[in-house]
Amino acid sequence: DKLEITSLRRYQYLADSLPQIVFRLLPEGTYEYFNKVWFEYTGYSNILSSGFGWKEAVHPNDLACIIDILAKGADVHGSECEVRIRNTKGEYR
Repeated sequence: DKLEITSLRRYQYLADSLPQIVFRLLPEGTYEYFNKVWFEYTGYSNILSSGFGWKEAVHPNDLACIIDILAKGADVHGSECEVRIRNTKGEYR
């Protein structure tokens, strides 16, 4: 478990050092981790992002990409897709 915690901390440090939004969802689509850029860009808190709250910041037309990855499950471990996310001004980018 100590190795797992160290690995998670390393992942979070790396993700927080990137200028892009990085996030991880649990298999059912609930929030597991968002890097600091997510919180700065969206203005969301941990509470607003939790559960399925993160979906409110993703452009409705782009949710299908994420839902498709989640539906495929473990076969797409480490998958990524680009989506438009609403910033603190209400603009999708």
